Amino acid sequence: ANERIVVSGIPIMPGFKHAAERPRAEAMAAMAKGMTDFDLDDSDPRPVVLLMSSGKLLIETYKEIAKIETPIRIVVVMGRQADVRDKFEAIPVPPRHARTLLGFVTDMPNLTRCADVLVGKSGGLTIAEA
Repeated sequence: ANERIVVSGIPIMPGFKHAAERPRAEAMAAMAKGMTDFDLDDSDPRPVVLLMSSGKLLIETYKEIAKIETPIRIVVVMGRQADVRDKFEAIPVPPRHARTLLGFVTDMPNLTRCADVLVGKSGGLTIAEA
């Protein structure tokens, strides 16, 4: 009977699984790769705020984040919502901030490693991956 019992938890992508256990040099190399892959300037000292959500909430949240006085880099993941990109491009970016708009992202582990702050709907899976 014991062979039918399996200890498990929240299933997460393997890329997230051992990120915290990596040696610092390996973690820094992965982050540098992510910065390059997502066209983020790794010499820019502003913190990276990664925004992930959907639809109207994504735009409203972005507008609130853009009000932050501290200079930041806002990276917005829009997924497959192509119509949202036009709306974002119409919203001015305060000069103290930088903005990167991304569509569907297949390498979320590396993207989240680049972020200093993750803003999105809180769910168990997101928390486990972060």
